[in-house]
Amino acid sequence: MELVDARAQLVIDRSDLPDECATQPIRSEQVHAAYAYACSFRDAEKLDLDSVTADASETYRTSKDAAGKSYTGERIALLLSSSPNVVNHRKMYAQAVLTAELWRGLVNSFQSRARMLNELVSLQLSSGALSVGGTLPYQAARSDISRARTEKP
Repeated sequence: MELVDARAQLVIDRSDLPDECATQPIRSEQVHAAYAYACSFRDAEKLDLDSVTADASETYRTSKDAAGKSYTGERIALLLSSSPNVVNHRKMYAQAVLTAELWRGLVNSFQSRARMLNELVSLQLSSGALSVGGTLPYQAARSDISRARTEKP
């Protein structure tokens, strides 16, 4: 699933509410899976960045400058900040962080969507715009449970 596709699926089609309720768990699961993948990719990029930075730092620590002196910590930090390999890995890590955050936002949005669907079903059931026969089985079961709680044996 792509970010653009997931964002497009946030829109609720009120004319087909039972189908929206049926597909919500599937869509939510797909978004959670994509978020988990984005987080694992972000973590892998962080490890790569740390590894590249450590290797470059070690190279600078063990080498000497043109005057034959060892590099200072400040000089090593400056060299690392301008190293093309380190800079490239920082950009890739920043992109991975951004992607993971976008997916986290979509996870939160799909959780809100699920709450909105529940409220919308409740409103349409109470207004008579949606009959229990036209709702999903779990919604009908929820109505049966509510009725059973109010009835006395």
